[in-house]
Amino acid sequence: MRSIGIGLIALFAVLLLPFTVAAQDDVQAAVTKKIEEALAHHKAGEAQKAIEALQEAIAEIEKSQSKGLGTFLPKAPSGWKAGEIESNSMSFTAGGQGAGQFLQVTRDYWREKENGAREETIQVSLTNAPQMVQAQQAMANMYKNPQMLKALQSQPGKSVELIEEDDWFGWLVVENDDATVTAFCNGCLVTVTGSNEKNIRMIWDGFDLKGLAGSELIGSKKK
Repeated sequence: MRSIGIGLIALFAVLLLPFTVAAQDDVQAAVTKKIEEALAHHKAGEAQKAIEALQEAIAEIEKSQSKGLGTFLPKAPSGWKAGEIESNSMSFTAGGQGAGQFLQVTRDYWREKENGAREETIQVSLTNAPQMVQAQQAMANMYKNPQMLKALQSQPGKSVELIEEDDWFGWLVVENDDATVTAFCNGCLVTVTGSNEKNIRMIWDGFDLKGLAGSELIGSKKK
């Protein structure tokens, strides 16, 4: 029992590391209270109540981190509208490599016709998921290969442009009527998807890339 309790404390100490530095004191206090409640339930043999308290603590952390990530999303350009920032999370297990959590914020940007109907929509997502970034490394290595990049660019109706900016690496792929920017830095993955290359670039340029690259929310370390 004692070893499990110590393990819970260590687990949430790591989980709270980026959170405690940047979050408000009242949120930190709420999380700490839930963790203490979970440990008390655990010592009393009330496993389900302990789990529920831990889940509530995680929800508080995710809420704070989502709010922080959302501040880095672009503002609506002139003549455009921006939807509400939506957030979601997903837990996963990786065999013997332990468990993890994906945290994602998304937002739509659009222009309207005179009748109020959407004329064009661009979807933006910002995902704090080191495991997803690792999965993109193979694609990045392919794009970094000059011969492979040349072969991709020679395909009819398709163009690929590499992006290297403020510690971000990615690519802009334009294929037929679709355009997508995919880029990553540290443990963060950004995608911008739409049907107009010019407007995709406009939304991409609205990101605070330097600020996001230096944020502890995506695993950066303060120097």
